[in-house]
Amino acid sequence: MTVNRFSEIPAISDRWALFLDVDGTLVELADTPDAATPSPDLLPALRRASGFLDGALALVSGRPISGVDRLAPLGGPAAGMHGLERRRPDGSLVEVPEPLPVLRDLIAELLAYEAENPGILVEDKGPAVTLHYRLAPHLEGPARQIFERRRDDLETDYKLLDGKMMVEVKPKGASKAGAVDAFMQEHPFTGRIPVFIGDDITDEDGFDACNRLGGFSIWVSDDPQARTTRARHWLRGVDDVIGWLGTMRE
Repeated sequence: MTVNRFSEIPAISDRWALFLDVDGTLVELADTPDAATPSPDLLPALRRASGFLDGALALVSGRPISGVDRLAPLGGPAAGMHGLERRRPDGSLVEVPEPLPVLRDLIAELLAYEAENPGILVEDKGPAVTLHYRLAPHLEGPARQIFERRRDDLETDYKLLDGKMMVEVKPKGASKAGAVDAFMQEHPFTGRIPVFIGDDITDEDGFDACNRLGGFSIWVSDDPQARTTRARHWLRGVDDVIGWLGTMRE
């Protein structure tokens, strides 16, 4: 059995820089990305926390920033597509690379597979793509074979990510750790203690970045023994995260 040994979450400080995953952390997971619905308590809690931290709060998600804004329209710093897309604290956007032909070919094959297999959902994000099989778990194996057949062609420029009932392909070099590092060089994040909260395997890079920078990493899971994580602290679920955020008051 996997055993994770977590330390108690440290006392909240107004010197933190807070980085928050969205799906499974701030918003309950849904069968499809479009079906996810935020709690009415989420946005007020985020606004209070951002004020408490003088704006040093960023949402860091696998969704595009447009999808992040739909669920949590905070309008502040954000990173989308696992760090590929980033909105700086001043509101400017980091340029996103165009997809290479090898990715466009993969997306075309995935969309054809989606059309023939009910329950498969493909998110064409432009420079990245995600295949969800939550509604068709029996198709996980055949779906993964598509990625495996193209792995050699993809691996020069792209990285395959596993998540909860999904597989994603994104450009190499883009990561949640990279997003944390970039934000930490910008006001109002500079000089603060970084804290990352996330629920999925794709958040481990964010945990690593904050651990490396002397900060804190918090895993969100209803089963603290579900898998090995590099997070050093633990919250049980979305409601706990929102409640904890709500304790941050100016």
